[in-house]
Amino acid sequence: MKIRVLIVITTYALSAVGFMFMMVGAMSMVFNEESILIKFVPLVWVFAWTAHVRMSVAWTRDLPVKRFWPVWGTVAGIVSLFSPELWIALGGITEFMRHIEAALVTTGLVALYLSPSILLAVYLVRFHLRAAAVAGADS
Repeated sequence: MKIRVLIVITTYALSAVGFMFMMVGAMSMVFNEESILIKFVPLVWVFAWTAHVRMSVAWTRDLPVKRFWPVWGTVAGIVSLFSPELWIALGGITEFMRHIEAALVTTGLVALYLSPSILLAVYLVRFHLRAAAVAGADS
């Protein structure tokens, strides 16, 4: 259990810069954009992180979570990674070509800085879905 707690803490510490990028992006979306749909994108990010933390805490205790968390957390995480492109698609940016490059760079930087958390998320999803499958087979 102690090693799992250490893994989670280290992962979150290594991902702190990416998390700060996300916070700056969230503030920009909420306060600087006119589109109502774009203002809701940070809520997807919050849900993705909530699912990640929920699965991490359960994993440190060696307890499975309900299937809802890994499945919908994965969906929210994928949407979160591609949210700069969604921002463009929803019309939040008018200077299209200049901002496509910025969106791709942002996605790459966030993915790079958040890669420890992304890798842990992939492991956690596999862990919890496997545990749910075993529990379902035992029932």
